[in-house]
Amino acid sequence: MTAMGLFGKRATKTPKTATVGRFHTPYQVEQVLGVVYAGVRDQLSTAVAEVGEPGVMASIYLSRIDRTGLTVTAGNIADTYFTFAVDLSESGSGTDGHVYFDRPSSAVQRWYGNAVQLNVDLHTALDRASITVQGWRIQF
Repeated sequence: MTAMGLFGKRATKTPKTATVGRFHTPYQVEQVLGVVYAGVRDQLSTAVAEVGEPGVMASIYLSRIDRTGLTVTAGNIADTYFTFAVDLSESGSGTDGHVYFDRPSSAVQRWYGNAVQLNVDLHTALDRASITVQGWRIQF
């Protein structure tokens, strides 16, 4: 029998997403996507509603925008600082949304303030559109 102790096998961690919150609305997906975009556009390096790619210089850009939601990515070709995603799905009574980061806030090493502001701005936009938010967390 082998003792594991301090020098035993290392535990491997798989990256986990950090859920910010969920929401539901009677609006159609296209309408909700407009609200979601309005909530994130001020943090984008270029406020254009189209998919971009990482460049040499770090930026914050949309890496996905379609009927399934949108993803905001921060970083450059060499490093991704964080991604912020809003997944949308149609339900019988409207649209459901799930909002999350690709990592917990403690793992965001660069542009933490932008990550927090994305979270706050999106929540504000959802609130202004009278969208029912469930379990929203500022600290992700």
